[in-house]
Amino acid sequence: MGTAEKIRSRVAAVLVAAGGLGLVASVGLLIGSGDSARAVGTVPSSTVLTSSVNPNVYRQTVTFTAAVSGTSGTPTGTVTFASGTQTATKTMTAGTVSWSTTFNVGTRSVTATYNGNATYAASNALPINQITNTAPTATTVASNANPSVIGGAVNFTGNVAATLPESGAPSSGTMRFYNGAVQIGSKAVVNGAAVVTVSNLALGNHSITAVFLGSTNYDPSTSPVLVQTVIPTTATALTSNLNPAPAGAAITIDAAVTSSAGTPTGSVTFTDGATTIGTATIANGHAILVTSALTVGTHSIAGAYSGAIGYAPSVSGALTQTVNPAATTTVIASNANPSTFATPVTFTATVTSSAGTPTGTITFSNG
Repeated sequence: MGTAEKIRSRVAAVLVAAGGLGLVASVGLLIGSGDSARAVGTVPSSTVLTSSVNPNVYRQTVTFTAAVSGTSGTPTGTVTFASGTQTATKTMTAGTVSWSTTFNVGTRSVTATYNGNATYAASNALPINQITNTAPTATTVASNANPSVIGGAVNFTGNVAATLPESGAPSSGTMRFYNGAVQIGSKAVVNGAAVVTVSNLALGNHSITAVFLGSTNYDPSTSPVLVQTVIPTTATALTSNLNPAPAGAAITIDAAVTSSAGTPTGSVTFTDGATTIGTATIANGHAILVTSALTVGTHSIAGAYSGAIGYAPSVSGALTQTVNPAATTTVIASNANPSTFATPVTFTATVTSSAGTPTGTITFSNG
């Protein structure tokens, strides 16, 4: 064995002993090559490794800083950081250098080795046991229809996301949905969200929560309570007191609004095609509109119930209302009857109707 090999062997034994004692090791080597030799790292160095946060959480960036000092002056060169399969070699500035990375959940050893230079010997920092915990989360739940009607399908969406210091959303795991203490659905989380559809909620208020069960990298969490209100359906039907009706006549249109649970309140808006012709307040389940403004012809009348607290909106079917021309009576009178030959005679025609005063023209004829 050559001189250099013997020195390396002795140094290796010293390093093993020093590592077993948890001490910082440094060494200087005199490496020979043929007839020439150069000194490498004859001045001892010391390396200290620190972590910016320990423990950290999944996907939270951790910065490791290595500070290298010598017995005289400030060492220069590089430091190699390592943890499992992750390694990085960084050049120091003013005796320090940092490396930032993220880890999966678990505990791992992180090391830093000063690689030495022509003046300073290499040295190893004491390893750090870096602990990475699951990331905290927050869950919310939302409804696509609130209030909803009895028997109607409601989509509840649970959303889960990481909270500070982490960001992002779980891409796996399970979300359970509860109505009070009763589970109403369970779905896999995809991109931080899960949706369940229910259509069997009873009338009244329901306390809905979404519970994320957690995953390999994320903590479980429960949403705040969503109060889902289920109200009864309603039906609106129209009738007319005069159909067909003569032009100008007062027509009474009755909108009857009914429900399986009590008598609805609120108002009904009446339309003639796309034109609004009036709004009436419901009294004892009926909204009454009286109009005399419908023109001669056929009209498609509809009533839209606006809904109220505890009652769902509804729209009636079309009521076909016919308005005919009003009947008239014409009376003719003469200012001279009998009259004499060649004497002018004035004839006056009077047209009357029960629906108002007619307009238009009159044609007089003789014979």
